[in-house]
Amino acid sequence: MSTASQISADDELPKKVRIQRLPREVSNGVILVQRRNAEAGCLQVDFDASPDWSSYARLMSEYDEAMVRGWKEEIDTLLVFAGLFSAVVTAFNIEAYKLLQDDPSNTSIQLLQQISRQLANGTDDSSITQARPTFRPASQNMRINGLWFASLVCALFSALIGIMVKQWLREYMAIISPSPRHSVQLRQHRHDGLRTWHVPEIMAFLPILLEISLVLFLAGLVDFLLLLNSTVAATTTALVTAALLFYVGTTIAPLLSTQCPFKSPQAWVLVRTQRWVAQWIHNAKPSGSRESHPLQEFANWSERDNSSVERNHDELDLKAMTWVHASFVDDDIQDSLVSVISDLKPHHATSLVVSALADEMDLSASTFARLIRDRACSSALRDTGARITQRTRARMFNMLSNSWSTSRETMTHPSLVCWTSFGSSGSFAWAHATQKTKIRVCTSPS
Repeated sequence: MSTASQISADDELPKKVRIQRLPREVSNGVILVQRRNAEAGCLQVDFDASPDWSSYARLMSEYDEAMVRGWKEEIDTLLVFAGLFSAVVTAFNIEAYKLLQDDPSNTSIQLLQQISRQLANGTDDSSITQARPTFRPASQNMRINGLWFASLVCALFSALIGIMVKQWLREYMAIISPSPRHSVQLRQHRHDGLRTWHVPEIMAFLPILLEISLVLFLAGLVDFLLLLNSTVAATTTALVTAALLFYVGTTIAPLLSTQCPFKSPQAWVLVRTQRWVAQWIHNAKPSGSRESHPLQEFANWSERDNSSVERNHDELDLKAMTWVHASFVDDDIQDSLVSVISDLKPHHATSLVVSALADEMDLSASTFARLIRDRACSSALRDTGARITQRTRARMFNMLSNSWSTSRETMTHPSLVCWTSFGSSGSFAWAHATQKTKIRVCTSPS
């Protein structure tokens, strides 16, 4: 059965929307949009009205497989590190725990000294063991052992959690269902449980636990070396301090810039803490002095990055296309940039074209821009036009033409712009433009 309704737009012809059932083999539940009868202003939207649960089951399975694969790879890496690190810490603990026990050689020496004094004084032998002192380990020795054994426990605990998470993931992916619809329901049931019981947070805690273990070991190492030799301890302390400063700096850096690539679980904890503190300060202010928008809350790093991209998408378009132009020499890829010009902002399109011309002239973009301002680029353009291939000349002309079409209606930037085109003889023509002068493109490639 089909349904029709009228949709009218401002200053446009009414369009009919007709919904009808398509044959099963047309699409697996995917909506198909077909424009028909364009001359009559009709729009037909066709889709398969019967649900296809197998498509949803397949999509969910692919999503879960990618997620679980990434987690398992991370766990395997952490398990290897935890195993090697535990072996290193154990070797140090074998020597360190002896500091908590009385040294038998010291006891023998003390007894011999006492016997010697008693023999010299002619006292009774029965009093030899009466003055034996009670052993008590030094506080530094207890501190070293406490740090190293805590480090070993954290490393082993992280390995235990990693093994347990792999067991949970194995059961999560074990889907045996009589129908695709039941598979979708079962998967959603397990996925909700995965989020409700904070399995992603437990996964994020694993590397933090290993990092805590490493910090405890380094602190104990410095303390242990202070016990042995102050010079060696000073050198090691300087290196450990530098490593910890790097660790702290890379953890704090994402708070300062959304572009910072140092994304880690511990950095995300600081981001959430920053947002919580900002929200608390915002709520503590009087209602009249509150800012309209406190820090935005994000669920993960991807949402934070996407928000930053939305704010700077025009600038990122330019940087991305400039990088593509500078990184690839394939003519097909370079030619594809011509169609991108029209999608850029006018001043960004001009910047991309100027950058492309500067590369062909073996100049930096800033140097070429200075030549444009000084109207001294004619000789360089003529030489470049004679040197480059015909395909490159055609590409430059098309980029210039598209950039002209993009910017001719919005000449709002006072910067000088150089427009060029190359003929078969390598000749060129250029004009410079400001807000008060018009841009023109002269000649065309042969």
